[in-house]
This record gives sequence, structure tokens and C-alpha cells, in this order.
Amino acid sequence: MALFKTNAELAKYFPARMTLDMADIGQTLDRVENDYLTDQVLGVQQYNELQTAYDAESIVTGDRLDLLLHRCRGVVAHMVAFHYADLGALQWTSTGVVVATGNSGEGVAATNRIDRFKRELMNAGYSFLDRLLGFLQANVSD
Repeated sequence: MALFKTNAELAKYFPARMTLDMADIGQTLDRVENDYLTDQVLGVQQYNELQTAYDAESIVTGDRLDLLLHRCRGVVAHMVAFHYADLGALQWTSTGVVVATGNSGEGVAATNRIDRFKRELMNAGYSFLDRLLGFLQANVSD
């Protein structure tokens, strides 16, 4: 149950480079889709219609479900990144929770940079949510 199956699909909507495994964000992805789409905006019936068509690969470019999918993905991509930003920097070990130090010479981002990053993700996510609501309002008869 997700409107993204691959990193390549998610990367089209994400404002930064991505090097993550979709399995790592699976629970966050499901929670975001439920919290923002199913529970607050689309409802179960419309979300299920979109999910079923996406899973069946029956969405036609330019049709109502294609436009809806695009708007939903904008919301989900940014909100997943926002909610996962803190979790992704942590590792749970036998000695407790530690901050990931990265590899290949990468280091941990400074706290203020993470805060600005999350703020931008949240703002962009809500902007996409506004666009989704506008689309739904304009297409209420569908």
C-alpha cells in the first residue's frame, strides 16, 4: 500500500539527492499516506480507487487519476522526508540509540541545517496539500 514503488519514482518529487532503501521508509510512507491522504483529504474510497489503479498500472497519462496521483505524490514525498528526517539519522544498537556518522567521508548534518531542511519539507508538503485540495474542489463532480 504505497503510491511509490521505487526510489526513481520518489526522486522525481524529492528536492534533494536520495540514497535510501524504500524498505527503510516503508512504515513512514504508509503512515503519511494514511494520515494525510486517507484520513484527511481523499477518504478511503477515493484512496483505494487510486491505489488499485496504480497497482494495476491502469492509470492513463493526463486522466483524472493521473493528475490526482501527481498531486498526492507531491504531498507524500515531502511529508515522508519531513517525518523520516530525524529517524533516518539515528541507529538503534545494543548500547542504545546513536547518531549515524555516515560513510564515504560523509558526516552528520548540523542541527540547524536539519531544522531548516525539515521546515522547507513541511512547507512544501503543505503547499502540495493545498494544490491537492484545489484539484479535488475543481473536480468534485468526478
